[in-house]
Amino acid sequence: MSSIETVYRFDYAGFPVGVWLQRGRITSTEVGEGVPIDAAPVTAHPWLGTWVKQWRAGHLPFEMLSNKMQLPTSSFYAAIYQALYAVPVGQTISYGELGDRIGQPAAARAVGSAMRKNPFPILIPCHRVVKSTGALGNYSGGGPAVKQALLKFERELA
Repeated sequence: MSSIETVYRFDYAGFPVGVWLQRGRITSTEVGEGVPIDAAPVTAHPWLGTWVKQWRAGHLPFEMLSNKMQLPTSSFYAAIYQALYAVPVGQTISYGELGDRIGQPAAARAVGSAMRKNPFPILIPCHRVVKSTGALGNYSGGGPAVKQALLKFERELA
């Protein structure tokens, strides 16, 4: 297999999403302006098009997702990302509630750090995590305006 990274593209909520692959594994995703316009569509890849279609329909188990991604090796991050992946489309969760779900009720700040370092925005839906007050907070995948648009799009889907 080639060690060259290739980027594929799909649209979600009106935003371009880039998926970078290397050696059959997803190395990162990006939302918005950083996605190359000339990137190949995900349907051009042998398994990625089907995989994204299953993910969009909510039929892609976390294990299948994580098998194709280079997730951080920290057990805390892995637990947070898995718990977050279970938050349904159209719903949100606070940083503290996400910490509670993995048995770490005082970990709101650490959860925020995990969201900032999420290498897979959209696929690991960190845009669904909000402050305990209900305020949006920031979004590493493109800022608060993108986060607000994604949440609005997903509420309409649900």
